[in-house]
Amino acid sequence: MFRHCTALLILFFTPIFAQEKAKEPLDFEISSYAMPEIATTFQALSITGSDARIVLNDGSVWILRSVGGDQAEAEIAPAWQVGDDIRLARRTPGKVPGNFLLKNARTRNVYCVDLDKTYADMSKASFIDRIDQNGYAIILNGGTQWAIGYLGSFTTWNWRRYQRIIVNKSSYYRTEDYMLINAEDGSTAWSSLILWR
Repeated sequence: MFRHCTALLILFFTPIFAQEKAKEPLDFEISSYAMPEIATTFQALSITGSDARIVLNDGSVWILRSVGGDQAEAEIAPAWQVGDDIRLARRTPGKVPGNFLLKNARTRNVYCVDLDKTYADMSKASFIDRIDQNGYAIILNGGTQWAIGYLGSFTTWNWRRYQRIIVNKSSYYRTEDYMLINAEDGSTAWSSLILWR
């Protein structure tokens, strides 16, 4: 009798748990929707057949993974404007591929994306000019200086001079906090812009 009751309970609750696991949140909270000091903004949508790519003002190109070309043309092309604030967040791919979430802060649309290794405009890219041996401090080619926290330094100590870096506000609230993305390997680190006043 006990086995039958257990079997019935398992059969009854399995669909509920299976549906719960199937739901993958494709969104992240943004602490402040104000335009950040260093903003990553939307520049263009590029569609080739079923592939769609988003080009940002730093020259980076992001491959849309959660939608195809037709859906991107219908959703993004009419609604997004050049200069829209774009936020990125790291994610672990699940059923939907894509190592990052890309969110338009104005329209609140979110898409799963991967960084394309090609660049639309390399002259707009940021590169590591100097980095200390432990990864605690980074200076980019534009002169911005970044402090990396203790945990982040476990990632950034592998970063090297001349590697391409994408600076994004992500979901951070404090004015000086940003996410640095190494375009060579896709690794990320939380960082603080050093403001000398």
